[in-house]
Amino acid sequence: DLNGAAYLKINFTKAGKKMVAAMKNSLTESTAATGNDDVTMNIKIGDETIVTIYKDFINNSNAAMYPMAEIDEKAYVKMVSILMNSVLKEGDFEISFNSLANTDIRKFDPVYGKNTMLMVFIAAGIAMLGLSVFAVLKMGRFGGVSVYNIFSYLIVVGLCFAFISKGIFEITLGSVLIFLAILVVMSVLHVHIYNAVKAEFNLGKTVESSVKAGFNKTIWTVVDVYAVLLLGSLALLIGGAGMTTFALQAIICIVTGAFCNLLWGRFINYTFLSASKNKYKYFRFVREDDDDE
Repeated sequence: DLNGAAYLKINFTKAGKKMVAAMKNSLTESTAATGNDDVTMNIKIGDETIVTIYKDFINNSNAAMYPMAEIDEKAYVKMVSILMNSVLKEGDFEISFNSLANTDIRKFDPVYGKNTMLMVFIAAGIAMLGLSVFAVLKMGRFGGVSVYNIFSYLIVVGLCFAFISKGIFEITLGSVLIFLAILVVMSVLHVHIYNAVKAEFNLGKTVESSVKAGFNKTIWTVVDVYAVLLLGSLALLIGGAGMTTFALQAIICIVTGAFCNLLWGRFINYTFLSASKNKYKYFRFVREDDDDE
């Protein structure tokens, strides 16, 4: 089960992978000629079609993972799985590809409609933009470091989602929510570091010493926050049945957020600060100097 749907997963043997790949390739010219790309793999027992799997659910001929029913009907999917396994061991089993040229078939959307996910992505983009604008307005050029963190986080997490787990790029509402949650945590911790630097500056220290002291005083707070989040994700990975993908995505987000707060953001800040002529303006600090010694 995954995201409210009961899936039937079919693992192909080595010979099966070659057969499926060959069948897919043989349809290329037909698809180009007719413009029909609605191809299914029909699994039959005798003349009875048991499962109709759309080709989009076949992952590079390695396996098919098809949402057959809502999660409440999981027993039905289990029954189909038992039946297919029995036929594989005891009887004849035929697999054929059919092009559904003039058939109106409603595809089963197991999780959310396309418009729903589009709105979620738009909301995520707005959240990233809002956090970036807030950071610059509040913290000046140090807020620009937060912007670099935000987009570095987006790139790293996106690449990890795309190339980890056998290269399957799977995005669900849970993926977006955990992405945004860690993004907010990362931004809040960046503000926390800024406030610590400002507090040191208000004690009369130079900007450079304030930055060093601010980072040093907040490092264990940042480590503690990410350690707790990481332990929670590991516990979910170990004990959460059906939550493996979500837990892995959470771990990716947490590790990336920690890297940005602890290392990457600090490196960018020192690079920008060393090149800045007006270090007060860099942080939007104001100090009234008393010339009367």
